[in-house]
Amino acid sequence: MNIYSLEYFERTLPVEKIRPPYKKPEPDGSRLSVCGVEQAAWDGAPVPAPDSMALLAPQPARGEGPRCTEVFLQRLGMQTEGGRDFAGVLLDEDAADPAEFAVWRRAFDNATLIARAARPEQVAALRTEGVPFGLLLDARAGLLPVRRQLAQQSLQFVWETAPVFLLAKGCPDAKSALRQAMDGWHVLAADVPGAVPGSLLVRRVTYPKALSAGGALPLRLWLQNVGNTPVYAASRVRLQLKGADGCFPVAVQLAPRVWPIGDTVYNEITQLPGVAPGGYALRCRVWKNDGCGTVPLGGEGADGWLALGTAVLDDVPRPELYAVWDTYYPDGYYPLEDPKLPE
Repeated sequence: MNIYSLEYFERTLPVEKIRPPYKKPEPDGSRLSVCGVEQAAWDGAPVPAPDSMALLAPQPARGEGPRCTEVFLQRLGMQTEGGRDFAGVLLDEDAADPAEFAVWRRAFDNATLIARAARPEQVAALRTEGVPFGLLLDARAGLLPVRRQLAQQSLQFVWETAPVFLLAKGCPDAKSALRQAMDGWHVLAADVPGAVPGSLLVRRVTYPKALSAGGALPLRLWLQNVGNTPVYAASRVRLQLKGADGCFPVAVQLAPRVWPIGDTVYNEITQLPGVAPGGYALRCRVWKNDGCGTVPLGGEGADGWLALGTAVLDDVPRPELYAVWDTYYPDGYYPLEDPKLPE
């Protein structure tokens, strides 16, 4: 038998290959809304609608001086917990003073600052100060002006690290052209249909059929972002064993991360808890690093955990599992197996 074949490795180390249940993501993301807060008419912190992806848009009274603007932004930031519940904080049109950006960042430390692509002086000032920012595009007058703004300011790759939002109600271009543009711009949310935000799917998980309580768990997770944007919220994978006596956490070393478009394959040899021998449900969850909820995985149960099969633990020592990835590749070599996505 060819030592590089999948059959050879599976005979050497029998493994479980679980393809978790798949729930097709919604074809369109949440609608974009902009919560404007005028300083002159400010009467409390706004609350985003539960069915929308909202940008907080403070509108300082510029004529009252920079100190008044600073107090307004700081108080609004405290009321909204640094913009925690918003998808971003939209800089007002006149925000182009580099000294002011520090005030915005301190006030809204739990949200991304969003620049207006139609304000090149704002974008240039943010870049000069090294301030990270997302983008708001305005295609209500057509797609061509937006294309020019992106090209002239070299903004085509902002989406790789920060979200891009779009206003396009009343756009005179055809719906097909608008949707194609939204795909190309990797729009996270818009005020019209068509945005496909990032969504994680566990395509497969691989681990040995026989494991030792308190011993090694060689684990291979194959995840895929099936959306059109990264999953921007830094998040971390959590694992647990669920048995008759309760739930037991399994340590995972993968650092908090932003999930890019496409596949992410992760191998780890982690430590199992010293539980009683038996069968345990191995479960997975992806927590946002700020503690505000989880990232959906496309097939999780009502409690938010995704079942990854049953791990069978006994008292037999298996020290060889701590080095198993040195000699074993769980999908063979020629060719790699590539399971198709369900319809």
